[in-house]
Amino acid sequence: MRERDTSSVTNWQIDDLLFQPGIRRLSRRGREIRLPSLSFEVLRVLVEYAPEPVSIQAFIDSVWQGVLVSDETVTQRIKLLRQSLGDDGRRPRYIQAVRGRGYRLMPPPVAGKESTSQSRIWLAGAGVVFVLLGVAGTYFYRQDQPIEQLSNIHGSTTVQDYIDQASEYLDRHQQADNQLAIDLFRRALALQPENQKAMAGLSMALSQSVTKFNAEPSLLIEAQKLAQQVISAEPHQYPGWLALAASLDGQGALIPAIQTYQKVLEIAPEHNGAKASLAYLHLINGELVTSLKLNLEVFNSEEEFHYLHLQIAQALYLLGFDPAAEPWLQRTDELQPDNVFAAEARARFLLVNRRFDDAEQVLSNAIQRGVRRAELWLEMGMIELLRDDLPAAQRSFDQALRIEPQNGQAQAWQLSLAALTGELQQSMYQQNLNEMQATIKAGDTWPNSYLQMASLQAAYGDHDAALETIQQLYSAGFRDHRLLNLWPTFTPLLTEPRFQNELVRIQQEVVRQRDAVLRAAWVPRELLFAQPVPDR
Repeated sequence: MRERDTSSVTNWQIDDLLFQPGIRRLSRRGREIRLPSLSFEVLRVLVEYAPEPVSIQAFIDSVWQGVLVSDETVTQRIKLLRQSLGDDGRRPRYIQAVRGRGYRLMPPPVAGKESTSQSRIWLAGAGVVFVLLGVAGTYFYRQDQPIEQLSNIHGSTTVQDYIDQASEYLDRHQQADNQLAIDLFRRALALQPENQKAMAGLSMALSQSVTKFNAEPSLLIEAQKLAQQVISAEPHQYPGWLALAASLDGQGALIPAIQTYQKVLEIAPEHNGAKASLAYLHLINGELVTSLKLNLEVFNSEEEFHYLHLQIAQALYLLGFDPAAEPWLQRTDELQPDNVFAAEARARFLLVNRRFDDAEQVLSNAIQRGVRRAELWLEMGMIELLRDDLPAAQRSFDQALRIEPQNGQAQAWQLSLAALTGELQQSMYQQNLNEMQATIKAGDTWPNSYLQMASLQAAYGDHDAALETIQQLYSAGFRDHRLLNLWPTFTPLLTEPRFQNELVRIQQEVVRQRDAVLRAAWVPRELLFAQPVPDR
């Protein structure tokens, strides 16, 4: 329940801050602190609720007012507000995280405590500015306020305005908002082509448009170039490195992306966003212990990340803690209906456990919610192949390609189906095989790249080549031995000694890492066994 209505009070004193909601002004000892509109609204809600904490949902209802945003959007906005206030989340002065309840304002806001002298100084300054603007239009009302802020009084838009608004759109993680962010960052760069914040922001938005919203992969090259420009200008600041890591991640350059995220953490050791991204890439690279440790470090911080529960679930699944993994997967899928990766991961978990009907239901529910992603149809096609329903699988893979024509997995499955039905000509097989090999040689070393190639080789009947490719999965970081054993096109290889040797090698590595997790002092015992998922 809210404790106060800020609209009825002109001034609120918050420690050394003067908050004036009526004129949308925040200052410290007479010096204005300029806040983006969303940050200002977040502060207003904190004041209204103080001293009680504000839940994530209450922020969404009050600040975003019906716009679908993720929990991570709210926590990132809190982080931006803290930066504006000079606050430290580890040693907070103004905004405190309350585990499981949200955030609260620490200093009690006191109504009407603005000093008379300070108020008169500001009002006098405001009067002077109106007079001088009427005479010459070249002066500004306080000497400590940057002159470029004057443009807002005239109503024109500054570069910083474009950047602030673009950043707000980017934080929402929605396709339409992401495109708005791209457009606004480009407008900022049209005015200031060398603006590093705009370049880094545009790079992140372009990478997100490809990895989350099916945009043309060529945008990742532009994103990489922008990030490299930022790094050249500011090599000791992390934003350029963070943007570069995201672009490399999107291109499948697994090891370079890992190294670049590590560079971010060298510069900014407490950057939990980089930790969470690095945790995911270590998961892909087969370093399950490292991944889980990084994920738990982020989980134990006060920040929220959209994919964190999912990443913990995937690590638990790969380590063989299925009863512990399933509640995390279910929670993420149910609470993040817009998260395609949650539905995909939950369906894959059910598929590997041979619960095909349950997996199909999860995918159908996501599709009915309007989630338009190729990944859902690829999982559906897998289920249909495991049921030996090739026509249904063909329809699912066709749908995946309609949604995302450049999707490499969908293309590979189309070829594999053609090979299984004897419709793939040798020349077409060799051409596509060469393209897959060239992609890997160019730096796309994700385990899925090898898996797709081995699948095509096995479907075509080139079993020796398929086994050679499968033998590269271990070094590429592939650790899902149960999926490998279930993969539809590998059925003719199951009795091959080389195939069985790879299964055993991967399984032994998983057992080794599972034992390391069981011995680790940093792992809560309740995490590894069937317990309710803890609230944040």
